[in-house]
Amino acid sequence: MSIQGNFFALLIIVCTAATQQNINASTKIERIEVSSDDIGIHLLFDFIRATVVKPHYCETTQTLSLFFPQVRPHDLQTHNNWAQITNLSEKGLTVELDEQQEETSGAVLRLRFPKSATLSGDRSEIKNQFVVKWSNVSGIQWCNPEKNGNRFTVNVFSIQALKKINQGTTILCATNDVVQNDFSTMAGLPKKSSSRRIIIDAGHGGSDHGARGCGNVCEKEIALQVSKLLVKKLKAAGHQVYLTRNKDQNVALIKRCNLANQLKADAFISIHLNSSGKIGSKSAGIETYYLTKTGILPPSHVGGYYFVNTEQDQTLIEAINKYVKNKVDASKALATCVQKQIIHTLRKNNCAAKDRGLKSDHLRLLLHNNVPTTLVEIGFVTNPHEAAMLQTASYQNTLAAGITRGVQQYFDQQ
Repeated sequence: MSIQGNFFALLIIVCTAATQQNINASTKIERIEVSSDDIGIHLLFDFIRATVVKPHYCETTQTLSLFFPQVRPHDLQTHNNWAQITNLSEKGLTVELDEQQEETSGAVLRLRFPKSATLSGDRSEIKNQFVVKWSNVSGIQWCNPEKNGNRFTVNVFSIQALKKINQGTTILCATNDVVQNDFSTMAGLPKKSSSRRIIIDAGHGGSDHGARGCGNVCEKEIALQVSKLLVKKLKAAGHQVYLTRNKDQNVALIKRCNLANQLKADAFISIHLNSSGKIGSKSAGIETYYLTKTGILPPSHVGGYYFVNTEQDQTLIEAINKYVKNKVDASKALATCVQKQIIHTLRKNNCAAKDRGLKSDHLRLLLHNNVPTTLVEIGFVTNPHEAAMLQTASYQNTLAAGITRGVQQYFDQQ
């Protein structure tokens, strides 16, 4: 098996990790997520209260140790994702969890990297080479404003895969772990050379209702209705378009992101509705999000790099930063076009539209995606006028038309 084959066999297992929605209130762990893209593995740990994770890399054993202060091993072991994480041992990545010691007052998670991969044919071995990028981001605010905590991320980049990306070689992370929906393109439409692959994400779904507002309007329902209209318009323009969900069902956020990464989408647009938290509020308008550089690129956060099975090389860090920066820049360009065209289209159709502008954030959906991604808040369900408008077919159609024009403008500028 090639180095990439061995590495991405590992990623297939990692991709199956799901988000835990309900964590015991006694633990400080809000969530654990594991995802992957073309060049590596990504782990995310969210904590309800300020918790600074302390990583340490041992070059002799090629082991990355993550120390979680004031976290019991039991809290990790009872997490829904723990079984998937321990299964990584079967694919060469050894995972160990130390018992809590009084002198440490916390749990230690150890990731031991495989030193080599076996090549196909002559069964010879080649050295595995990775760069580990870690970061602690403080001031993360959960749905409950009283819950402010920290986010700790670990990104494991395969040097061989990174070099191929920079050379323009396409690497496909092949897996069947995708959302089971109807992803077929609309029959009878002409296929254009300018056709792009687009993922439309209808926010929430199933037991996750999202925001509720005036007249009991429900975010998950409106988001799906607008998303379906958007799919039709983008398909009519000749693009290949996919829905993360085409009915009222639960789809883990991590699966939505993995779908975009696996399909190598040209754009990912997530549809959501806003809420002020108070029914009858005057808060109104449309805003569009893209990934912030804060907490992503050094030195704007507490973080650093470890070099596994390879000597430290500044050019590798620069390549990774360029890779991340390009993702941020592309997402900002997509968000800019979408926001501009939504407002323009609504006003052209005599619909009052407050322009709340662009917003940058390190939302999980934006963080996990490896394609140009934007999240659109198409209005406030807690505003009586906007809630009423959002339920009408004509207004939904106008919103979809504006987003379509924004996506097309973004592609035209590439």
